Amino acid sequence: MFTVSSTPARHAIAYATAIFGALAIAAPAWAGDDSNVAGRIDKTLSVKSPVDVTISTGSGSIEVRPGGDGSIHVVGQIHVSDRWRGDGEVMARVRKLEQEPPIEQEGSRVRIGDTHDDRTMDHISISYQVTVPAGTALASNSGSGSQEIGALAGPVHASSGSGSLKVGATGGMVQVGTGSGSITVDGAKERVEASTGSGSITLHQIAGSAKASSGSGSIELEQTAKGNVDLNTASGHIRIRGANGTLTAGTASGSMEISGKPDAKWTLSSSSGTISVDVPTGTPFTLDARTTSGGIDIDHPLTVSSIHGRHREVHGAVNGGGPTVSIETTSGSIHVGAR
Repeated sequence: MFTVSSTPARHAIAYATAIFGALAIAAPAWAGDDSNVAGRIDKTLSVKSPVDVTISTGSGSIEVRPGGDGSIHVVGQIHVSDRWRGDGEVMARVRKLEQEPPIEQEGSRVRIGDTHDDRTMDHISISYQVTVPAGTALASNSGSGSQEIGALAGPVHASSGSGSLKVGATGGMVQVGTGSGSITVDGAKERVEASTGSGSITLHQIAGSAKASSGSGSIELEQTAKGNVDLNTASGHIRIRGANGTLTAGTASGSMEISGKPDAKWTLSSSSGTISVDVPTGTPFTLDARTTSGGIDIDHPLTVSSIHGRHREVHGAVNGGGPTVSIETTSGSIHVGAR
């Protein structure tokens, strides 16, 4: 056993940061745009807490805003392409949707968008803007369309076949997924689960555990309270701030930048990319670092148990040792910094 201390100059990691979406929910994408709008739904419902709302649309956007207690206000824009505007049968269905909107209520349970008849929506789409009590539990789904959801008590479950998802600060669990599109969660007090087939994921001010995966896109997480984290992307960068708990993060192709305090096991891996870790000075942990092609730099005093292959594999205790920080990259350097 011997001690090695190194303080190399810090190299900046090239990282494409996912931009946080502005979630002061403004007008929806279709507001003020009358293109292809053939009809309109406007209905207000009286409700008592707790409120449970389900919203679905085949091809259209969804926006949910928090409002006052006691009521739900639904506005729907009914869209028909120019090609079908002259079709009498299609327009007759539009008029029927206006007169008999797809809104069902059973006490404080409200379902919006379920027509119970697939043919009703042929050549028609509806975009919804819904104002609900802040304490609402929400489930929303769009076949093809973006969603913006404001700060609700939660839980929030939102999914889209193809479209971006933005969720404001939520008091309950958040589960969001899209086949193709970016995801932004701007605050959550409980567990967050997010997945996209193709797109970036940004999780901001998460006070608990988080699980996120992307088939192709970067992942960014800011954690503000202890919780387990599991992040994975097939192609993209990973950036984590404030990691505090068990951490597993992997990317097949991309760099990784992690800062936090390892009071539980960390497992970080990249097939092709640089991995940089910042840990507070004086934090005890056990380092297990290896790279096939690249160097390993450590800014902490390290009691080495083994070094192999010109510093391409290092095992040892930092500040007496503690939870294991396992770092592995096939092609890229490793830097363990102190802050």
